[in-house]
Amino acid sequence: MTYNAVKVDRAGCTGNIWAVFEAGDNGEQIFLGDVAIKPGDGAAEAIACYVESLAPETPTADMVRGEARRRILAIYPEWRQMNMTDRRVELLRAGEANWTEGEAGEAAALQAAWDWIKAVRAASNAMEGAPPEDFTDDSHWPASA
Repeated sequence: MTYNAVKVDRAGCTGNIWAVFEAGDNGEQIFLGDVAIKPGDGAAEAIACYVESLAPETPTADMVRGEARRRILAIYPEWRQMNMTDRRVELLRAGEANWTEGEAGEAAALQAAWDWIKAVRAASNAMEGAPPEDFTDDSHWPASA
């Protein structure tokens, strides 16, 4: 059994895509993503493929902000944040002195949610000047709400 490794150059790829094939004579095409590969002697079966990065992408402030946004929206999507804001306005209009025990608990929960969102934003702001390589790691972010 012989094996062939074929390098595939593809526009927009961040690394080299390699495909390893068991050599065969049937001329079958193998697809790696949307790229058709047909070694000169054909290929019977794709055994493995992997992406080898040429260089890791240097983290940017925009990438950190995007991670902060992803974390916030995973727990509090925009529609939920709008509903939370609307409810806070209703509670404020009623006046704290007029809140029931349930409304006081609701106000505390809403404040805790906003405090967590602000903590995520603060963590993002702190990293944006010099983003760490592992900025997506949970150790850089406040615990989930």
